[in-house]
Amino acid sequence: MNKLLFFILLTYCCSAWSVSKATSVDSSSDISNIIEEIEQAKYSNPEQAKALALESLKITQSYDNIKPQIQLYKILGELEIELANYEAAITYFSTGLSLSEGINKQSLMIDMLNALTN
Repeated sequence: MNKLLFFILLTYCCSAWSVSKATSVDSSSDISNIIEEIEQAKYSNPEQAKALALESLKITQSYDNIKPQIQLYKILGELEIELANYEAAITYFSTGLSLSEGINKQSLMIDMLNALTN
């Protein structure tokens, strides 16, 4: 019985630690790693992934390189589809598409258009 309680407590502490680690972003973090974390949590925990993506988006808006913003808008659109918020998904996809058109990156535009039509 004690071993079972210890295991349950240990499991709970580990999961709580990973959730708290994944829900905060600071500007010195490597955004590509954070985007990867969001992608991994996208279907298993869409609400948490959305919160992390929105926080990351705020940080990336001060960057000179807007590619991470475009990736985050695409991810947010996919998350909104997962959460059945279709109008919000279209808004995120459209914003990402507008940004990618602004920097004339065909591969990013194609990704955004594919996301809109899927």
